[in-house]
Amino acid sequence: MIIYMPMQASEVEPTRKLMGLMAQFPTVFWNYANSIAELMLSDDESAGEQLAQLVAAMKADAEKAEGIRRTLAPILARAEISDPDARKGGLQ
Repeated sequence: MIIYMPMQASEVEPTRKLMGLMAQFPTVFWNYANSIAELMLSDDESAGEQLAQLVAAMKADAEKAEGIRRTLAPILARAEISDPDARKGGLQ
């Protein structure tokens, strides 16, 4: 099975970069989760302020991810599947 993603030549490199950013998302998420867990167990008086900073950073990263999603969605929507031997069946 081959998946074709028709795009203009000018879209190729930016798309590669965006996919690289999306690949980092799980690591970013776990870093936030670990930092929040540490703060929840901390006796540090500034934990609330640090937590607020983390939440603000998470929101900023979520906005960036939404922008990436909006950029990639139309490209992925144009994807076409070629399975001439019908080996894989339909996508689910």
